[in-house]
Amino acid sequence: MAPASEGHPEPPRPGAGRYGEALFRPEQPGEGDRIDHAALVYDPFTRQRLRSLGVGPGWRCLEVGAGTGTIARWLAEEAGADEVVALDRDTSRLEPLAGPRLRVHTADLTRIADEPDLGTFDLVHARFVLMHLPERRALVSRLAERLNPGGFLVLSDAADVPDPADPHSAYRQTLNAMWRTLAQTIGTDIAAVRSHPHALRAAGLSGVAAELVCPPLTPGTSLTAFWSETWRRMRPDLLIAGGLEPAALDEALAYLDSAGLAELGPGMLTAWGHRPGRSARRGGVGSGGVRSGGVGSGSRRTGVDPATVQRPFAQAPPVDTSGRSGEDGSKDRPVPPTGVPRCPSRPDAPWSPRCSCPRSRWAAPWWRRRRPVRPRRRSPPPAVRSLLRRTEPPSPSPVRASPHRASSTTASPPRT
Repeated sequence: MAPASEGHPEPPRPGAGRYGEALFRPEQPGEGDRIDHAALVYDPFTRQRLRSLGVGPGWRCLEVGAGTGTIARWLAEEAGADEVVALDRDTSRLEPLAGPRLRVHTADLTRIADEPDLGTFDLVHARFVLMHLPERRALVSRLAERLNPGGFLVLSDAADVPDPADPHSAYRQTLNAMWRTLAQTIGTDIAAVRSHPHALRAAGLSGVAAELVCPPLTPGTSLTAFWSETWRRMRPDLLIAGGLEPAALDEALAYLDSAGLAELGPGMLTAWGHRPGRSARRGGVGSGGVRSGGVGSGSRRTGVDPATVQRPFAQAPPVDTSGRSGEDGSKDRPVPPTGVPRCPSRPDAPWSPRCSCPRSRWAAPWWRRRRPVRPRRRSPPPAVRSLLRRTEPPSPSPVRASPHRASSTTASPPRT
């Protein structure tokens, strides 16, 4: 390509800008409210996923791109994690949240390798971050290196589900122009989001899985407020870089606030995996302990839903029977592990409700436990039964009046 002439600088290549600089600058008025609108919608799904992974006391967590700090604060205050590190380039909205369990760290994710003081974590979570960075594949590997053995890496990004039968509506034109503008300005690639599970597997993680949630797009909600504010902030870029007509943008904005809104909005794809190995934290993957349900959950979880178990146990951990009292082991009762249980007497065989091993009922989750079968009372042999009949005196049978006998008040005369 010919060099640019003097006085006419070369136009920037697509994706040369960065989030927070070319678009969505944090010092803009109302930018925090726009982020909070998205947090109100997607935080419940994120919290549910992190709870299912067992986050709680004993965990050290890293929140990448913490934004306004809603998830970081939840991890520290409600989930009860021992330490939460909230990492972001702009921490102006995170500083007021700093506390004994929540530490704010100003750093650039693309230079996370230059932050040796961060240490390793039991959970690394990044939401709506990697989709805006062109070097997302390399960043996944760097984040995976920050995991402790048994630690989880959870990635969430936007995923669009367009309707192929309606490609020319004002709503669809505006969405397409937005993705086009983000790709040309800061390098956003939502098509690469679907490859997050493959990136986690390539980073050496195990138990990789993914899910897609699409919150309902209804007028007057936080989700429609988020998209309306996003499109208004991007209006000059949508019209120039996205090639969108002003009338189509105005029609799409009015459509979001109308009662006739009927669309499947963009969703959030979440992928997760854990680093192989036994965790040193209490209740970690492979440790056989209990994962707490978190502060405020009301009870301790003694198992994980089978649908969310990613790596079953090959064998139940040894049971400590020292100091146990009673037949049922009411003292120092062993804690059942999570995952698919195995019979302690036969490690090569899975546990079955018909297993006669007295320890197998503690190796099973609580929904499969059973009480020990008590022996039935057997009747004596036939010879003993006949002997008992001979020794017992016969009981007199009561005399009953026949209902068919005619009652008479006079006695019949004796026969001569």
